[in-house]
Amino acid sequence: MGHYHFGYFFNPLRLGVELVSSFTLQDSGRLTSYDYNNGDNHATLVDDLATADGYLIIDTVTEIGKTYLISVKPSVVSIPTQSYYKNRVVITAEQIPLSNQGTVKIQDLTFVAKETVTPLYLYTNDLEITYSNISMKEVL
Repeated sequence: MGHYHFGYFFNPLRLGVELVSSFTLQDSGRLTSYDYNNGDNHATLVDDLATADGYLIIDTVTEIGKTYLISVKPSVVSIPTQSYYKNRVVITAEQIPLSNQGTVKIQDLTFVAKETVTPLYLYTNDLEITYSNISMKEVL
C-alpha cells in the first residue's frame, strides 16, 4: 500500500480569550478631549494642536513571560515622520511595525510581557482619530 504526502499544513496562531475587558485607563495628556471607558475596544482621541502628540495610556493586565497578540484599527492613515508615525500605537516600548502602518486596516504586534501591567500607548497628532477593534489575546 502506498503512502501519500499531501504537503504542508498551515498552523495558525492559537489564541486565548479576549482580554480587553480588563483594560483600564491610566493617563491621558495633550488632548482636547477623548472618549474611552475602561474595558472598551475602541478609543477616540482629539489632539490639542498647541502641544506635542496627544496620548492615552491604557493598562493591560499581563503575565510575565507570556506572549500576547495585540491588534487595533486606526480610523485614518498614519503620516510618517523621520523616525515614527505621528498616529501610532506602542506597547512595551515597541511600536506596531511601520510596515503595517500607513493604512486603515487592523494592525497587530506580538510581544512577550515583561511586567504584570503592560501599558498600551495610543497617540494622535494634529487630528481626531478613533482606534477601533482593539484586541489582546494570549498566544497559546
